[in-house]
Amino acid sequence: MKYEDARQHIQDGDTIAVITPHNWIGKATQFFTHRKYTHTGIAIWVDGGLYLVELNGGGNHLTPLSHWQGLDFDVCEMPVGLIGIREATFEMLRERIDYAYEGFLAAGFRAFFRIKQAIHWRTRLICVGFCVAVYEKAGWGKRDRVLAPFELVDMLRIKIEVRK
Repeated sequence: MKYEDARQHIQDGDTIAVITPHNWIGKATQFFTHRKYTHTGIAIWVDGGLYLVELNGGGNHLTPLSHWQGLDFDVCEMPVGLIGIREATFEMLRERIDYAYEGFLAAGFRAFFRIKQAIHWRTRLICVGFCVAVYEKAGWGKRDRVLAPFELVDMLRIKIEVRK
């Protein structure tokens, strides 16, 4: 489905799982995980605009989802039973969170060597861990936060495939 058609079906709290690598981190993610997903964020509607709440090298912030329009991505439904997803999302934006490059290396290492052992870092976040932290605040329950993007997608249900 094209972005223009998919946009109206995306809801607050949906996970956006980016497929097309747009930088060296995305290319490295695909190499080490042997999977297509390179980045994740959470969709949120603000004043009629659709945004991606994300964590990357620039920290945690909102980006208009239309900026990702030229890339392929999947839209996954947020976990069942969450309440207050908007409040949880905005709470996670109130204080700056820096991207934890060591978390990126740890998640890549785990995925590359197919290690099942969890790494119990709670505050050293990458994009996926940021999404998990938002979902935890909304009632998902405690989860591992050092994950590769495909691991979060595997926990959720894909509802839309957006392609250029």
